[in-house]
Formats: sequence, C-alpha cells, structure tokens
Amino acid sequence: MSNTTFEQWRALMPARGEQRQNDDDGPIDGAELWSRSYGGVATTVSLPLSWPGLVAPDALPDAVDGHERKRFGRWVLDRSGLVCLGAAWDISDDRFDELDWLAHVLGHNWCYDPTDFFDALQEGRRAFCARLGENWIDEAVWIEIRAMLATGELPFYPSSMMGDQWVYLPNRMTSEQRDAFARFLVEHGITAS
Repeated sequence: MSNTTFEQWRALMPARGEQRQNDDDGPIDGAELWSRSYGGVATTVSLPLSWPGLVAPDALPDAVDGHERKRFGRWVLDRSGLVCLGAAWDISDDRFDELDWLAHVLGHNWCYDPTDFFDALQEGRRAFCARLGENWIDEAVWIEIRAMLATGELPFYPSSMMGDQWVYLPNRMTSEQRDAFARFLVEHGITAS
C-alpha cells in the first residue's frame, strides 16, 4: 500500500461548517438541528502519536522560572495550570477539581484535539488535585465521559485508555491547521485506511 499524499489527506478533511451566531450557546439541540435541516459530520483521524499543532514542540522552553512545562499536543501544563496554544483558553490551577471540562471544551468548535486535551486534563488533576486521592482522579475520568455523552458528543478518552492512540477532528480545524496536519501526516508516513 502506498503512502497517502498531502492532496489525498486534504481531500479527506472537510472544511468547517457554517459558524453559529453565538458559539457560547453550547451544543446544537434537537430543535435547532431540526429547524436547520442538516446534521453535523465529523471526520476523525486516529494516530499512534500526538500532533503538536501549529506551534513546534521546541518553540517553548521546557521550563519557566525553574518550573517544568509539560506539553500535550498544543496544550501546555505548568505550575499555573493548563493553556491551549493558539486558542487563548486556559484552566487555572485551582479549577481542576471541576468535572465538566471535557464536555465544556468539546462544546467549542475550535477543539479538534480531544485526546490531547483529556491527557492534559488528567495530568493536571494529578498535579493539582492529589489531595483528593487517586481514586477520585480515576473516577473523574468516568464522570467526564458521562457528562460528554449527555451533551451528545462522540465519546473520547485519554490516550492511555485507547492503546496510545490520539484522535483529531479535522472538520474543526482552520484551513491553516488542516494543511499543517496533512503535512504532519505525510511527514510521518501515516496512511489513510
């Protein structure tokens, strides 16, 4: 089987759909979906490695003021919390005990990397919620998954629960992000199946 080309990858990745008037309205409910007479189409790409996004992995220092940073794709965890590079979005260190982050973030059309986010969220909980115990951190995964399913989102899981696979949603990427993602796939010899 020959490798998938850039053009082939791009042809598999649909452009973003119509933008809603107010993205903060949350997921589309049944009445809105019915009135619009269309449904959402999601393309997923599952990979054996994480994509760093548009910011190269070596573009950020490993530590700031002597405190280590940990990178999960475009999500960066440090002593102050979690930040999404390029999306101006963060979780402060004192809010990791809230249990609706996954459903909340997936409600934004810019969240194309649910596995990276879930991995970063779990690591943040280990760092900032250790006082609640490992059992609470493990249960938080399932609470997040149930909350996500209740909103009608597709189920996504941490990479550790998916056999070290990472899921990406190209239909939520900008054109620039889709092009960079397609180049990444080609550079790493990933073939569409």
